[in-house]
Amino acid sequence: MKKLLEITLILAFGLIFVFSSCGKQTVGTVRGRPGSWVDNNTYRFRALGAAPSTLTNIALRKQRSKKAALLQVQYKIFQLFKNSRINGSVRKITWDTEQNCEIIYEVRARDLKKKNSGIK
Repeated sequence: MKKLLEITLILAFGLIFVFSSCGKQTVGTVRGRPGSWVDNNTYRFRALGAAPSTLTNIALRKQRSKKAALLQVQYKIFQLFKNSRINGSVRKITWDTEQNCEIIYEVRARDLKKKNSGIK
């Protein structure tokens, strides 16, 4: 139960951070969309994660914010590619001065764009 509460809080902080973010746009993603097509086989996601404000240990804050961003990516993949089994990889990880994490994640599958034509 405690683990579920922790995951829910991390995801909630991540979503709050995403919806309140007014920062610069990362190359390769479109604002207002979960990601963008790189080619017919590759879709690139951008996800943000934030650590709980009660944590003061920098290494732990980075770890938690990275975990929150990865959870957000997994959720986006599930929402967009429900009927597909696809693998992906982290392409870039950055942290700001408050240890909030931004992850660029790519998923690859043969003819992915044809299988999921609902994403423009």
